[in-house]
Amino acid sequence: MQATRIIAVDPNQPAPSLLAQAVALLAQGEPVIVPTETVYGLACRPDVPGAVERVYQAKGRPEDKPLPRMVAELEHVRTAITDWPETAARLAQAYWPGPLTLVLRTAEGTIGFRIPDHPVMQALLKQASVPLAVTSANRSGTPETRTAEEAAASLHGSVALALDAGPVRIAVPSTVVDLSGSGLRILREGAISAADILRVAEQH
Repeated sequence: MQATRIIAVDPNQPAPSLLAQAVALLAQGEPVIVPTETVYGLACRPDVPGAVERVYQAKGRPEDKPLPRMVAELEHVRTAITDWPETAARLAQAYWPGPLTLVLRTAEGTIGFRIPDHPVMQALLKQASVPLAVTSANRSGTPETRTAEEAAASLHGSVALALDAGPVRIAVPSTVVDLSGSGLRILREGAISAADILRVAEQH
């Protein structure tokens, strides 16, 4: 197994030529370690055959747990889902871009969506021109990673490339809210408190 190649990128204005290396690997079905504002992530293109399976293998993640999607803008979420509850609209307006994952209904089942608040991830999504499946860059059952080096070490060199934008800003995973059913369920309380989620959700 070769060691992960770590390339430093400007956290605020990443060079398109460096991001292009990640975009090329993603197009080939290879996962890439990426920075977000919460923790480092492991990204792939879910539309490329075999890419999602490589993420599961790298993480040792159970394959019955679907990978959430990161998108650059709200319209990409709206075109992928079958239902957009009013609660989702309120939470998205309050917390996107940011550390909130909304689980919504799509034609393929329920999927989590997030618009990240990180210049590198935003630029990568725009350069890739497609939503990316992104999960935390760590072996399942181990702590989330806060630097590219931690992520590469946790995944034991099983990923070819890591984009290093320095330590993450929040260092707590996103809050996950399930709106795919009749009500609201907080699946994971993360960077946004449950109290804040419920306060915004109940506004009229």
